Amino acid sequence: MKRKSLISKWNQTTAVSYSKFETQLCNYLNATRGFHIKPNNLISTRSTEMSLYIVSQLLIKPKDVVLVGHLSNYASNMIFQQAGADIKTIPVDEHGLDVDYIRTHFIKGSIRFIYICAHRHYPTTVTLSAERRLKLLELAKTYKFAIIEDDYDYDFQYNGSAMLPMASADAHGVVVYLGKLGQSLFLVFKRDL
Repeated sequence: MKRKSLISKWNQTTAVSYSKFETQLCNYLNATRGFHIKPNNLISTRSTEMSLYIVSQLLIKPKDVVLVGHLSNYASNMIFQQAGADIKTIPVDEHGLDVDYIRTHFIKGSIRFIYICAHRHYPTTVTLSAERRLKLLELAKTYKFAIIEDDYDYDFQYNGSAMLPMASADAHGVVVYLGKLGQSLFLVFKRDL
């Protein structure tokens, strides 16, 4: 009986603590990333891969086209393939993903989503230019596809200040933002968004 009581109290404390964590995380993201979100807009996972898996299971149907940059993250590509996606690559140059390539090589409605690391494309480290970010947001609205923005290292900026994530400029609700807190917190607090 005593053990059951302790478990019940622990679960209540955990729920309250998690709610406070979500509220503070929202405050942090709103202040640092330019978002306007509430706790019900968040899901916290243990890793980016887990977040990608959840998003893939929710969004991808077999044979859906998923676009990734040429030279892309192997783990994310495997997650998309496991969900049944048909992965297509987009060229990357000194300004990031070639957004015009999408317009010239794909028809409206043929793309399920595009996976990008706009801040620092993995593995090339090229940043998607502001002009291309805006073009991509408009193209996503017009072509009716989602953008999965993996912002794995936003807190690390070597020169100047970081460009805000694409999700902060998303007026149409097309961006799913994945962020990582692991680099800026102690190991015991490591969480992905």
